[in-house]
Amino acid sequence: MKDIYFRHKHIEMRKSPIHGLGIFATANISPGEVLEEVPFLPVPDGVLTNFIFRYPRNGTPGAENIPLEAAIPLGYACIYNHSNTPNAAWYTDIATKTFVFHTLSRIFKDQEIRTYYGDASYWACFPEIKVL
Repeated sequence: MKDIYFRHKHIEMRKSPIHGLGIFATANISPGEVLEEVPFLPVPDGVLTNFIFRYPRNGTPGAENIPLEAAIPLGYACIYNHSNTPNAAWYTDIATKTFVFHTLSRIFKDQEIRTYYGDASYWACFPEIKVL
């Protein structure tokens, strides 16, 4: 657990034309910037399956031998909408059990910040969600 969690001063939650709410830039944000660090609550498999993230995130350094588990992230984590061409991503900081969201490309003022949640096999588990 960290003492202080970072949130970028130029992001906010708004109504999204994509799906319900979304996270938007209030000013231009450069590639490679951290958007926010969010703690998460580990949960047993099968509990609240519509609201969980899996951790550690694929590609997390040092996670090769850590079993995949489920978590409910805090902060804005559950509000970032999906995109097949994301402008942001996240990774797991294993030591602090934190998801770190960061930009992949330049994000312009008023642009929605979107991440990639997974391919068609992921979305097939949630038929009630419309993928855009």
